[in-house]
Amino acid sequence: MPLGKHDYNLETFFPLFSSYIYRLVDDAASLRYSTISVIQDFANDGVAYLELRTTPRAFPREDLDKEAYVNHVIIAIDEAQQRFPSIQVRLILSIDRRNTLAEANKVIELAVSFSRRGVVAVDLCGDPTQGDVSLFTPAFEQARARGLKITAHFAEAEYSATEAELETILRWMPDRLGHVIHVPEHVKTQIAARLGIGLELCLSCNVQARMIVGGFDAHHFGQWWRVDGVVVVPCTDDVGVFGSPVSNEWALIQVGC
Repeated sequence: MPLGKHDYNLETFFPLFSSYIYRLVDDAASLRYSTISVIQDFANDGVAYLELRTTPRAFPREDLDKEAYVNHVIIAIDEAQQRFPSIQVRLILSIDRRNTLAEANKVIELAVSFSRRGVVAVDLCGDPTQGDVSLFTPAFEQARARGLKITAHFAEAEYSATEAELETILRWMPDRLGHVIHVPEHVKTQIAARLGIGLELCLSCNVQARMIVGGFDAHHFGQWWRVDGVVVVPCTDDVGVFGSPVSNEWALIQVGC
C-alpha cells in the first residue's frame, strides 16, 4: 500500500485481502510472522488486552487444513506473549459472509475445540454486500449453546442494514456489535435495552472510508457513549490500512467527542 494512503472505502477495502493480503500470508511462516508482528505493534502502543480476529483458512500448498491454521496462530500468540509479557492476547474465529453453513459450522467446531487455548468467541465479518446472514443462524445458535461468546459486524453499510438482517443478528444474542452505523431508531432502542452489550466503534476507519457523513466530530461514538447500559469500546480497524493505532483512536475521542 502506498505510504500515507488511508482513503480506502468499502469498495476498495475488501479486495485488498483477496488480491494481496491472502496471497502474502499463504504459509505457516508468514502466518507466524504476521501474528507476532501485530501483537508486538499493539504491545508497543500500550495495549494491555488484545483480541485478534481471524478467519480460518487452509494452505493447500503446505497441506495445512483450517485446524492447523488455528493451531499455528495460537502457537504464535503464545510465543508473542512470552516475548511481550505486558500484553494478554485472546483469539476470535470469524465466519465470513461468503461462507456456506457447513463452513460456518466448521468455525464453531474449531472455536469449541480451541477454547481452552485462548479462543473466546466467534464473529460474523466480511464484505457487507455479500451473503444472507440468516443462513448462519443455526451456527450461531450452536455457538451460544456451546458456551461461546458472539460478536458481529452490524449495520456497517447501508446495504447490510436492512431490518431483516439487523433483527436476525440481534436474535443471535450477540455479546458485542461492531461499527453500528446505519441503525434505525427502534433498533437502537433494542440495543440499549441489552444491558452490558459491547459496541466496538472505529472512528478512523469509519471517517476515512466515508462510511459516515462528516468528520470525527460527526461520528456516532459521541452519541453511544452517553447511553446507559451499553459498553462502548474504542477499537482500531486494520491499522495497516487506516494508519490509526488504538492510542490515536483515544486521542481522536478526546478531541472530537
